[in-house]
Amino acid sequence: MAKLEGQTIAASFDQVLIVDHADGISASLQAVESADTDGASSALKIATNKVEVIPGSNDANAFEVSQTDGTAILTINSTTPSVLVAGSGVKLYFSDAGGEYIAGDGTDLTITSGAKINLTATSDVHVANGTGVVIGHTAQETISIGDGSTDLVPEVQVLGTAQADASLMLAAFSATATSAGAPLVALVKGGNASIGSHTIVTDGEELGNIIAYGDDGVDLESPAASIQFEVDGTPGAGDMPGRILFNTSPDGGSVLTEAMRISQDGTQNQQANYIVNEQGRQDHVANTMPAPYYRFDGVDDYIYVADDPDLELGTAPFSISVRIKRPDSGATGTIVGKRSAGNYWLWRIVSDGSLRFLWDDGDADAVDTTVTGLDDDKEHHLVLTRDGTTFTYYIDGAVESTHTATMGDCSNSNQFQIGVYNTSVNPFEGQISDLKLFNKALTATEVKELYSGASVPFKYKGANQTELVTDGDMQTAGSWTAAGDWDVDSTSANEAHFSDSTPSYSLLKQSLTLTKGKKYRISFDINDAVGGGNAFIFFAGNSASALFNEMDNYTTFADGSHSLEYITISDSTEIRIYAHTDGVAFDMVNLSIVPIGAVAEYDGSGAGEKIWGDKSGNDLHGTVTGATLENTPYDSGTEYEEGTWTPQIYDSIGGTATTTGSGTYTKIGREVTCRGLITNINTTGLTSGNDVWISGMPFTVAVQSHQGMGSVAMDTVAFSGHLSIYPEGDQTSLRIAETSSGGAIDYITVSQITDDTGDIYISFSYMG
Repeated sequence: MAKLEGQTIAASFDQVLIVDHADGISASLQAVESADTDGASSALKIATNKVEVIPGSNDANAFEVSQTDGTAILTINSTTPSVLVAGSGVKLYFSDAGGEYIAGDGTDLTITSGAKINLTATSDVHVANGTGVVIGHTAQETISIGDGSTDLVPEVQVLGTAQADASLMLAAFSATATSAGAPLVALVKGGNASIGSHTIVTDGEELGNIIAYGDDGVDLESPAASIQFEVDGTPGAGDMPGRILFNTSPDGGSVLTEAMRISQDGTQNQQANYIVNEQGRQDHVANTMPAPYYRFDGVDDYIYVADDPDLELGTAPFSISVRIKRPDSGATGTIVGKRSAGNYWLWRIVSDGSLRFLWDDGDADAVDTTVTGLDDDKEHHLVLTRDGTTFTYYIDGAVESTHTATMGDCSNSNQFQIGVYNTSVNPFEGQISDLKLFNKALTATEVKELYSGASVPFKYKGANQTELVTDGDMQTAGSWTAAGDWDVDSTSANEAHFSDSTPSYSLLKQSLTLTKGKKYRISFDINDAVGGGNAFIFFAGNSASALFNEMDNYTTFADGSHSLEYITISDSTEIRIYAHTDGVAFDMVNLSIVPIGAVAEYDGSGAGEKIWGDKSGNDLHGTVTGATLENTPYDSGTEYEEGTWTPQIYDSIGGTATTTGSGTYTKIGREVTCRGLITNINTTGLTSGNDVWISGMPFTVAVQSHQGMGSVAMDTVAFSGHLSIYPEGDQTSLRIAETSSGGAIDYITVSQITDDTGDIYISFSYMG
């Protein structure tokens, strides 16, 4: 080693020991070389506080190493030098155009410092794709994305052995109280593979995910739970509807499945699970109370209602609402429909647990849900609505999918059947309850109310398909009264004409009855609208005052069909159509006013062992065949039920008479009241002397001690004593007894009945 003290040496060197005159500090400069481009020698200058390499002639490479207060400084004196630190494989470059940077030659670059390393950049610091930033360790860890897929290597990782070492904090110190002054974590998803491009995302697209993992003893690829963010609707410029999914992994699995979601409209879907610790929340009471339901065996159970105009879907809007619970049977099951032959409609759950609504000619005309797995043995609230050509599925209160399809009039004379179609095809297995049919398209808010257990509101009670307007084309003489510019002359092409010869306030009126608080649909067609200027039309009641709420001026006079839905704000026995225009003429035709709402309403309060009572007021009661009523207040029925039964005469050894029998019953709790008439009696099949029995009672008698109370009228023979009813315990039969004045009881026998001329009238009550 050479020792230099106050000297200048012109030479290359391998190692130089520098001793500073002032404080005697020595340092070793290891194998540093200044590149020599012109062959001339470089000079090493020793000063009191610095070492300087002085380039030779034409040598553009130079640097300075200086020391001030113990701090080493490297000074670049040239515009394009390169300095090689021997053994490290790293060069430090300087360029006028790009500034300083460090580049490696394929080996690691290690920076060791006893103090902070400060990086002050005037532009972005870039780490290329395919490489990562790892803090706390020398290698990256791998995870999955929660769907059982292959490894995923995050490019930014903070790895530590304690909470402080494995934590990430964003802190904003700002006097701004809005979001502009708060920390932000952003998950961003673009619809194009080119970074920086702007391509719109689509409905249902996942925008980001926050996932928690646990070590399963093998790797870190087993997720426990996640919060997922998705598009929920049709996005557009400045319009990005979203939903949040909360996912968990089941016991025994590592694939995330949805446990709860919050849709863009605030609907919360608990996947048919209950919220615990919700005591006192009245909006959940109706949905958590035990309610009766019908259990269908998937073989031959069904409920049917005779054909009725109110059960036709027609061409107008409609909604079907129902609750089902079905196991995974692997078969298709009909929920409800009207089909045997010809036009029909059906709503069914198919083998993969999705829903399908069919009409007319089978699967060619169908709208399906996009969701599967509704056969998961959990209760689901299902709603299908149609408004024009738009079909919307709701699952558990939230929109599931929408479809566009044209459905023709599929009115037919078939039975309305629940749990099957055509009596035996595609029988349903599972539970059905709370079925409602509406002649309107329910709104999203109304669907959520039904899902929450709300009752049908008064405005939708008493709805039906009955047309209230007579002569909707306004052509029958005397059916309409016209004033002003309205013309109902039958020569005007089957329509009412508004001429607007001068600015006017004119009306048409007709007598009809509307009920305050009920909702009605008003529909009509406008033809041949011409002219311009101001115009409005509105509907009123017995006077010029408005009849409906939700309506001010109806200003659309464009040709085509128009449909309005309004609630009456007063009772009225008249409908008036006012028009006030300035320069607009038009024709009106096909005027219709129909009460809208629940045209058939079947819920737990109307469920009975033999009849599912309709609460809509249309008396569309369903007859139960095979399906069992479960979860009722009493063993054999609910609070109220009514129906029919057929009384039949037989004798004590099983002989049967030829008769005509009819009867009705009412059941409140377990108390059954029956009325019956037996006529056209022919006793040929009976044995004289045997007791007379009457069978066909609608419910089994509880015990014999609950003898019937009622009256009997028999004009077949004369009786001297009092006639009494004696229902037989554990049977559906009764006997008639005569009690003499002495108290003796004798049962009526076959010989006491006269054929043909006699009738038997009975009215009695018993405990079912």
